[in-house]
Amino acid sequence: MKLCIINAGMPNHDDKLSIIYRIVKETLDELSVEVSVINLFLAGVGFYDGLPSEAVSGIFSEIKSCDGLIIMTPGSMGGVSGLTQSFLEHLRVDSNKDALKAKRVMHIAASSDGSEAYACEHISRVLSLCKAFDCARAAIGSGYDNELKTDGEFKQAIENMTEDFFRLVRRGGKQFVPGYMPPDGQKLSEQDVSEQKKNDASEKEPEFEPFIAQTVQKLQTSDFSKLSEKDENSIKEISDYLSKKMTAKAQTSDIVSKPAGAEQNKAISCLKATKSLSDNFKSRFSGGLNAVFQLNITGGEEFDLYINVVNSECSFTEGSHDNPDILIYADSGVWKDILDGKLTCQKAFMIGKIKVRGNFMHLSKFDQIFGNTDNK
Repeated sequence: MKLCIINAGMPNHDDKLSIIYRIVKETLDELSVEVSVINLFLAGVGFYDGLPSEAVSGIFSEIKSCDGLIIMTPGSMGGVSGLTQSFLEHLRVDSNKDALKAKRVMHIAASSDGSEAYACEHISRVLSLCKAFDCARAAIGSGYDNELKTDGEFKQAIENMTEDFFRLVRRGGKQFVPGYMPPDGQKLSEQDVSEQKKNDASEKEPEFEPFIAQTVQKLQTSDFSKLSEKDENSIKEISDYLSKKMTAKAQTSDIVSKPAGAEQNKAISCLKATKSLSDNFKSRFSGGLNAVFQLNITGGEEFDLYINVVNSECSFTEGSHDNPDILIYADSGVWKDILDGKLTCQKAFMIGKIKVRGNFMHLSKFDQIFGNTDNK
């Protein structure tokens, strides 16, 4: 799979859009996605004069070769930047007008003068005229200036939206993927975010299994002598992704020694505390749930464990599950706070204390069925 990023920001500037770009790019690299990056400033996009432009035609040819498109633009004077507007106007050229047709698009606008929401609306109108799928968008205003300086909630929200867009493109979805940030740049409260997620969930298509699970399921019933090029590419993507993850884990194992003595006892204590979540299991809230929660705990205490919840029963198994519904990566200190009821999984996720892969909507269910009510 290949995605294209169109960046209308100034190159080599440490501004708001540049930071957002780095977050998006690093997230896609972590997912082992092939990415083509085009900076409109460096590409020499000129003003539209009604005539074809060789530079712009090359950009649209690259877009046509990609499965999905990410547009990043500064907002200015109540709309998109002049460079972005010039680029979009080149869609009038006959050879370019179908470049975005049926293309899945995510767009992000950032400004300090309140133009970000108008910029997103403008791009959405263009996408509609071009018959593209407006899959994800985020309007980021001055209210996020301080958030840009940390690795907390803001970064997590951008990563989550990027990951959701990747999975949507991979499965050929068309629905809107919310980017939980208000257009005026004001921060949402945790309660606002929770309510917005509930509303968005009711409008979404049914939840989908991760790309790996879909591919494996398909291959189990396939004739390997007659695999399509798409299937072969999917296998290669999975292989490259897993290889990258295994290499990173092996390197970490070589550098970080396992705790010994008192630290080892501490790790055992944390593992036992995790398994004791079964004592808090509230089966009355788990009816109809069939999910596997994978926990990867690192730091001073390290262990992998997955929890399998099927209706009114749950089981705990050390190790890694082949196909979990949700993966939770947490530092042992943060996980201990969650076990002690000082923090919920959902809140930890929202403030960037834990990292989540898969169906993050299961976080609220985890808190509901395993939460330590004595500390609430």
